[in-house]
Parts: sequence; C-alpha cells; structure tokens
Amino acid sequence: MKKTIADVKVGDLVLGTDGKFHKVIEKTTAKLSYHMYEIEFSNGKVKCSNVHQWNVFIKNKMYTIDAEGIYQEFDWYKGRHVGTKDGPMIVNIRKIEPEIVQCITTDAPDHQFAIYTEGGDVCNDNWKGLGRMMKNEDFKSLYKQVFDSNGNITACRREKCRELMVAANKVKTGNYGDMNSGRLNIENVKELYKIVSIWGLAYE
Repeated sequence: MKKTIADVKVGDLVLGTDGKFHKVIEKTTAKLSYHMYEIEFSNGKVKCSNVHQWNVFIKNKMYTIDAEGIYQEFDWYKGRHVGTKDGPMIVNIRKIEPEIVQCITTDAPDHQFAIYTEGGDVCNDNWKGLGRMMKNEDFKSLYKQVFDSNGNITACRREKCRELMVAANKVKTGNYGDMNSGRLNIENVKELYKIVSIWGLAYE
C-alpha cells in the first residue's frame, strides 16, 4: 500500500533501496523548505530538501552527499548508484518550488528507503491545516527579520527580502516586490502581515 510521509508512523514497514522492508524508527517534524530539488532516478523521481543526505557509491565505495552537492556537481554524480552498490542510478536533478518537507529514518543499513517524497503530496485535512499554519508562521518570522518593532525596514540582504516575498506569496498570491532587485512592496507586505497577525489562518 502506498502512503505519503504524513501518514507513515514510527514502527511501520517501508520498502528500502535493497528491495527489503525496514522498520521506521524516527520521523522528523514538518517544516517549510525554500531550497527543494526533484531528483530523477532510474526507478522514479523523488522530492527532497537541499540538505537531504544520500549515500552514493563511487567505485564500490559509499560516500554521503546532500542534494545540494549532487546538484552542484551533477556531471560527477550522474549515473552513480544510491542506497546500495547496485541500487537505482541518478539520472537528473532540478530545482523546484518551496514545499513543506518531512523525512523518516529506518533501521536499514543506509537509513534510506525508495520513496523519499518528503510531504509535498499530502491530502488529509489536518495536514492542510498544518500547512497553512506553517506558511503563516514562516511569513511572520521572516517579516520580523526584515522589519523592526516600529515597522521600519532594517538593513538586510536582498536575499532575505526575496525570501520574504516567496513566503508572502505562499500565504496569499500578490505583488510583494520585485524578485530581481529584491525591492519590497512595503505597503502590501505590511498589509498581509497585519491580516495574518489578526486573523491567523486567513488563507489557503
């Protein structure tokens, strides 16, 4: 039976890269990741955050590398086996939009399993409510990093302002600034913050 990460519980059995079932021993809390990748393997595609660890085999020796490293040095890792010496091969990798992520650890020797989708494709109502809450909280946290308690914009890197724009659009689609320049539409950002702070889970 196929499950999303949201439905998997500690103690469940999941299929590993070695073709065997392994017990889930740990499950992380859900969080919003701005740096997401979709990795295509010879047996399917997987979504994961940039810091997700993969065991890659090079000349029968195992190396642990995160998704960001695979992306940056793709030509080197293309065609390499993951999980086990004869496990699925890396075919392609691409950046994708931010998503809520969650991961599990199993008792398999490599701690991995075959369907590492980390929570993006979930459908139950409780999870959707959690997703909305996390989007709002993430937006408010970034807002407080960019604006001081008096509502004045602080000296911050353009990248932080861009992150705030992305978070705002996750809460409610709108014009929150220019992504190229990193210049905020301050009025719209402040208005969204006011609504979210007062009404809480205001948007899908």
